[in-house]
Amino acid sequence: MEIIQVDPEKVKDNSYQPRKGYSQKKIDEIASSIEQNGLLETPLGRQRDGDVELAFGHIRRRAFIKLKKKSPKKWPTMPVEVREISDREMVVFALEENLKRSDITPIDLARSVTKYFEVFTSATETELAEKLSMTQGNISNMKRVMRLPDEILQKIDEGRIIFTMARELLIFEGLSAPGKESRWSRKADKYTDIPKDSKWLMLDAIKNIATPGAESRYGVHPATVEGMQKAIHDTARENFKPLGTGSNYGYRSEEVLFDVDKAGCKTCESSIKTHPTKSQLCYWCTKPKCWEDKQEAHKEKRAAEAKKKMEEDILNRAAAQEAHKEKRAAEAKKKMEEDILNRAAAAEAERQAMADKEQAAEKPTKIYVEVDNKFLTEHVEPSCSCGTIAERGSIVKKPFAYGGKLYIATGSWPAGDGLEWNCYQLMPKDDFKGETRTYSVPKGQNYEEYYESLRNDPNGFYHGMLVKRGKNDCVLVGPKISFVAKSISQEKLANWRCGKCNKYFEFNPPGEGSKALVECPGCHYEYVTYRRDDGVLFCIPKHNYDNKPPKVKIPSALLSTVERQAEPTISQEILPSEDIPIIDSIPEEEREAARERIKQLSDDPRKYPCRTCLSVGRCDGTGLYSVSGVGPTEVLACDDYMGKQDAKKVREKATLKVPPEIMELTKEKAGSRAEVLDINELRAGSYGDLKQGYVLLDNEINKMDNPKECLETCTKGFHYAFDSKPLPWMTEKETKVSHVCTNPKCVSKKKAAYTRSLNANGQAKKKAEVAAIKQVVSSTTKLDHARMKVIIDCLIHIDRYSSFSYLDNNEANWFAGKLKIDTKDLLSDPGHGKTSKLRVRIFEKLDTLAEEELAKLILEFSFARLMFAGDIKEYKILTTEALSWMGIGINIEKERVK
Repeated sequence: MEIIQVDPEKVKDNSYQPRKGYSQKKIDEIASSIEQNGLLETPLGRQRDGDVELAFGHIRRRAFIKLKKKSPKKWPTMPVEVREISDREMVVFALEENLKRSDITPIDLARSVTKYFEVFTSATETELAEKLSMTQGNISNMKRVMRLPDEILQKIDEGRIIFTMARELLIFEGLSAPGKESRWSRKADKYTDIPKDSKWLMLDAIKNIATPGAESRYGVHPATVEGMQKAIHDTARENFKPLGTGSNYGYRSEEVLFDVDKAGCKTCESSIKTHPTKSQLCYWCTKPKCWEDKQEAHKEKRAAEAKKKMEEDILNRAAAQEAHKEKRAAEAKKKMEEDILNRAAAAEAERQAMADKEQAAEKPTKIYVEVDNKFLTEHVEPSCSCGTIAERGSIVKKPFAYGGKLYIATGSWPAGDGLEWNCYQLMPKDDFKGETRTYSVPKGQNYEEYYESLRNDPNGFYHGMLVKRGKNDCVLVGPKISFVAKSISQEKLANWRCGKCNKYFEFNPPGEGSKALVECPGCHYEYVTYRRDDGVLFCIPKHNYDNKPPKVKIPSALLSTVERQAEPTISQEILPSEDIPIIDSIPEEEREAARERIKQLSDDPRKYPCRTCLSVGRCDGTGLYSVSGVGPTEVLACDDYMGKQDAKKVREKATLKVPPEIMELTKEKAGSRAEVLDINELRAGSYGDLKQGYVLLDNEINKMDNPKECLETCTKGFHYAFDSKPLPWMTEKETKVSHVCTNPKCVSKKKAAYTRSLNANGQAKKKAEVAAIKQVVSSTTKLDHARMKVIIDCLIHIDRYSSFSYLDNNEANWFAGKLKIDTKDLLSDPGHGKTSKLRVRIFEKLDTLAEEELAKLILEFSFARLMFAGDIKEYKILTTEALSWMGIGINIEKERVK
């Protein structure tokens, strides 16, 4: 070991020294110390290939170089202690020198740590962390940073970024983005394609970082760890596929459509997360092929939903067309059957023509039917309809059944100890063969003559009168029958009319609990008569009693309804069993009302069809009528009854198998409804607006007149649609099947009609109010007590919202308009100057008015201040009380919307 003098410029640094830069300030301090105090510790080195290589003392070597340049003669050499040193010892000297330095940079420390583990392969991170008073995590991060490309480490050495910022760039380690960057190469004098590998991604993020110490500007983030996180976010946003929506993901041409949470993308090893802010996270997919496959699958699903909706619509149309076809065939068949029946009945009608003429000349004998008084009060009396028959189309009160037919009462008068009720048979219009009439005086005839003709009609005053029963047209048929009270013990019933041939005959009713067979002497039609234990008498056709169908069934809905009401036995048989559970078959929203209705009927001993009716939850009971029995044994039926079997038949009839030829024809007739559109292809920009010629009905349908027409029947513009790329702010409901119209003119007309309908009521109110005010003003000659009250009311409500409350100088402008003052030369004046000049002109004009005209002007202004000036759809009349002080009311006539 010896100390030699060596030219400092020829001495080499330790080849294992990880340090790349030295502080000039530190060099200056050491040089000054050597110059003043001499060298306190001699650097150690070794001979290497004829040169001296330092083990440590690199700053002192640079201090001697500075002194040599300053004073070559005084400091030509530097002392170095030379001895034999192995490579392993050289590494140890270099590492220990750096690890003990107080001014060592993080990157130098990281290089030292890396070198340390390269030499001491058996050393652990925990041992070194204890030696350096650090955590094991710090040592691990240093080793990870040293895995960065050399270009990135160079940026750290240059001070472009700091060590902790570089650590954030490890997120791009091992990743690559699709595509290449075309960059001009001066050396090659052409553009070269640079792959977007992990190094390119890291350098791209560094480009968006401001130079340390420089002011940040738009698009460039500050040189901090948070700024680097934002720069990494920007790079990921431009090069990877988004796994979310919102402003942090940017308004890109590619938006995620599928549910990333259900797909498990955020936890996938191919995803990365970035920080646009400290508290927010964004996720990105680094495998574009996987992301695009999921996008395409989502688009196909959306398209399939829209296509399914379109096909359902076409099927419904095809089914409706097939149903229409069957309906037409049924109508043709029905027409044929009616024609055959009419032809068969023509001969019978011709045969009886002469007999009918003879019978019309004679007034039939008055017919009396004696029933018990309870039957009169509970059935006959409630059916009295004489007060409503005088009106054409009047709905008669509920009829009562007797002897297999329906009747209504038309009037009564005292007879003995009770009342005698005049009744007429109620018959469907289609079944009445004679001439019908209404209770109205024909042209050319006075009321007395018309009334006398009705009174002299041999068949009765009301014979042939048209009336309404529910929705059905019916006719009252004479001759009239008088119902009177009798005792139950009476054994003989006279003048019984046959329901087949209308002949009258007599028979003796059977005793209680027994029955008898009676034959009509005219047509030999057989009836079964019987009397129940409670004394109620029945007489019904034998074939109905034997449960046999009639020989001829006329296809008339009204006739079948009347037959069901008129024939008690049949009505009882069609009533469903009360033990059939019905609640589970009723729609859920109607079940509570159904339970309440059935509960109300549970204490009533009478037999109601409501207990097994599917419509019990929404029925008001107006269709009920009695078919047999009195009191607790009474049996009721209903025109609106819908049992389980009835509903099943309706569903089976509505389920049709559509033939292929009908399907094709329906597609052609469906027009635009058969074409499905993609809303994403129709957008004109990033804000969701559609191109010209297209209207998204989902946003407009509630503002249009008759929207049902668009959604259900339109074939000249309506389309089913789906959105393959919903916008970020759209809800789940908005991304389902949509509706688009390609006829914007039709949409505009419907919207205008809807607006007119909304405004019609407000316009009518305002029009009526203005008319009333004009009437008051025109009748004003002076300011009397009532008119002064209006002025005071105006002053009280001075802050009321009106047209005067939001425009500059509007009161003055109102008077200028009423007085016809020219204000064109005042337009360029400022507000205060204009008001002053306008005020002078107004009062000059007022001086020329008579007191009557001035009173009218003041009153009109007061009313104008009191009127409502908000949206016309919400118009309110606020001057009702003020107008009433002068005895004026407001008559509102709603305008008809065209």
